[in-house]
Amino acid sequence: MNSILTSLLASSRLPEILAAVQETAPSGDGSETQTPGPGGLNLPFLVLMMVGVFYFVVFAPERKNRKRQEQMRASLGKGDKVMTTSGLFGTVVQSQDDIVVLQVAEGVRLKFTRAAIQDRIDPDAVKAKGEKAGKDEKGAKKTTESASEPVDAEFVEKS
Repeated sequence: MNSILTSLLASSRLPEILAAVQETAPSGDGSETQTPGPGGLNLPFLVLMMVGVFYFVVFAPERKNRKRQEQMRASLGKGDKVMTTSGLFGTVVQSQDDIVVLQVAEGVRLKFTRAAIQDRIDPDAVKAKGEKAGKDEKGAKKTTESASEPVDAEFVEKS
């Protein structure tokens, strides 16, 4: 240990080392400076950056979707085909303040709040999707089997 100290004292770089230590050491007047964190950035700055990224990744898209749905619900009118949050499809037949009456089948009308309407269904998009799904890979139309297949008697007895 003594040999290291003597070699440091004999070294010509000692004044440089002492000057560097004095610059980084806290001064006795109470005005301590905050030392930078990893990469030269301060910890509060890193936390603020993480909060900002979190906001733009999570909250901003959610707010945009909520605004779009509120506009869609406010613009509902008679004849619009909609889907409720529970997955029920229907056509708007009457619209009052916060109540929407949907016709889900011939002679079947149900009342819902506007908040229960999840999406407006575009009939053209549904028709195009149905035509695309009705064809196999070669473009030929698929045939559906008859719905009047025999019912398993064992299943009927158990239920």
